[in-house]
Formats: sequence, C-alpha cells, structure tokens
Amino acid sequence: MHREFEEICQILIEEIPDKSRRGLWSNHVSKHTELVINAFGGLNLNAHGDVTSKASLAEVSKRVGNKAYLFRGNSKHAPLLAAIKDIHGEEKMWELISNCD
Repeated sequence: MHREFEEICQILIEEIPDKSRRGLWSNHVSKHTELVINAFGGLNLNAHGDVTSKASLAEVSKRVGNKAYLFRGNSKHAPLLAAIKDIHGEEKMWELISNCD
C-alpha cells in the first residue's frame, strides 16, 4: 500500500543484510512479486478471501516454498496503524478529507 514500498525495501536490504531477518506480512504483492521474493526471507501471506490477492500470493508462496506461510482461510480485519498521509501523501490526504461529506 505504501507509495514508497520499493524504496523502503531497498533501505531494509541495506540496513539488514541477513535476508532471513527481513519479513513481510501482506495480503497482496501487486506488481512487486520479484521485489518481495528477493527482499524478504520470511512471509506471512493472507489474501482475506480476495480472488486477485489469492493468485498474487499463491505465486509468491509457490516460488519461495517453506519461507512463506500462506493462510488459506478467509479472515477480515482492518489495518490498525495505517495513516492516510502514509498511503496517499499529504496533498492527496487533504484533498480526500476536504471532499468527505
């Protein structure tokens, strides 16, 4: 979700050289399949019942094998600590807020 996901991964790779100490919990890897496979030594994958997410995560799980836990059930929850500013940036954040009824 984070608009600077690629940059964050590069920082993790530089700061934590041991790949086995870098992990990701995700419900969809979107266009970042290769980056996720190369950057993380452990993955907790949960598609939350979404068909496109299931396909995305199944591909990652197949390629990394036992380094990924793929939850095959259906769970629903919301992110606890996702700030709108982190997802959309400050300018877009205020635009969305001002258009909210």
